[in-house]
Amino acid sequence: MKQNFQPGQVETTPVPQNGGNIYFPSPQIQNHLYLREAQLRMETAARLAIIDREYNWRNYLLEKTELMQIRRNETIELNRRRRLLATARIFVNAARQISVEIIAQDGSKIGEKVLMDQKNLHGTLLFSLFREEKFFALQIQWDSPLGKVVIKEADLCPKVMVRKLARAGVAIHCSRERRTEIIETLFAFLLETATTQELPYTVGWNKMSSGNWYFESDSRKTFKEMCYGE
Repeated sequence: MKQNFQPGQVETTPVPQNGGNIYFPSPQIQNHLYLREAQLRMETAARLAIIDREYNWRNYLLEKTELMQIRRNETIELNRRRRLLATARIFVNAARQISVEIIAQDGSKIGEKVLMDQKNLHGTLLFSLFREEKFFALQIQWDSPLGKVVIKEADLCPKVMVRKLARAGVAIHCSRERRTEIIETLFAFLLETATTQELPYTVGWNKMSSGNWYFESDSRKTFKEMCYGE
């Protein structure tokens, strides 16, 4: 006799055991449960596969980002060492401005820059004789009515040069990293390329280095006036 089932009730087949009845799902229900279990396994596997792909993708992106950062840091360090081992060369560009170029060890140029905006900036080594003693000074001039500074022999150093140029409105454009090196190179450049000019030491008769005597009446053209303001 066929049984009537209520909603939610599982159809079973009676199996006698030890004088009693144990009920198991019918073959139709077992097949349905098997298919449902297989479907759940497939859905779980699909979800796990998606999770694995996302996890692997995140790991890939993380590893790639870390690798890119490592390579970037290596490039920065190599460039830093390349710049530190490079040398500065001072030259006058086509616009008659003193410039600097940074040369790598292999001879390639890393870059160049205009050091000072003033044009035709150059040095003149002034010297004078007085009582058989020789006096020196470096005069730096550029294209300007008041474009001139004089550095006495006792003060002849890069630090004083920078200070006097700054007071005269001449700024040196260079990086803080290489500033000391570039300023020392600039100082050496001005000394090496300077022309030489002999001045009478004071007003009146002056014995020049040639052995001849020279009379100077204008104190502004004497070494004492130009270098000592006396």
